[in-house]
Amino acid sequence: MALVHIVPYAQRLGSSPLSAAALVSVVGVGSVSGRLVLGGAADRLAPVNAFRLSMAILLLSYVLWLLAPGYAVLACFALALGVGYGGWVALSPSVMAELFGPAGLGGSVGALYTSAGIGALLGPPFAGFIVDATGGYLPAIVTAIGMATVSVALAALLPGGRDAATRER
Repeated sequence: MALVHIVPYAQRLGSSPLSAAALVSVVGVGSVSGRLVLGGAADRLAPVNAFRLSMAILLLSYVLWLLAPGYAVLACFALALGVGYGGWVALSPSVMAELFGPAGLGGSVGALYTSAGIGALLGPPFAGFIVDATGGYLPAIVTAIGMATVSVALAALLPGGRDAATRER
């Protein structure tokens, strides 16, 4: 949702079209950073814990979006969104292997990423509907925060984590 709506949202806050579009690049920089940093952190924290961290960063990013009074905080939102998303992408296969084993991992990861793609297909138009129906982004952002909160809570229920990391050492 955010990748589609961050540019028009920034323009509503008064950003130029070029500055608003640059936020998409900030998300990309964050994504690369998240893949490298959180992917590497999985060795020390355990994949499930690093995955939980990436989900928490995503939640934090949406809270930043909600509170963003201007471009600087919106850029922090874009960076945090990218870091959390990059971590999610990098860590999902490791988490699935830890939880379900390596058998059938390719198909499982394919199904996971396909379901994320369906969310990416449906989320932006749904958010746009909310924006059009309410006249503002606040309800759409609050909806994203609610969904991210549920995701963090569900990730907290995953088995594995610190005990698994300690056993491996």
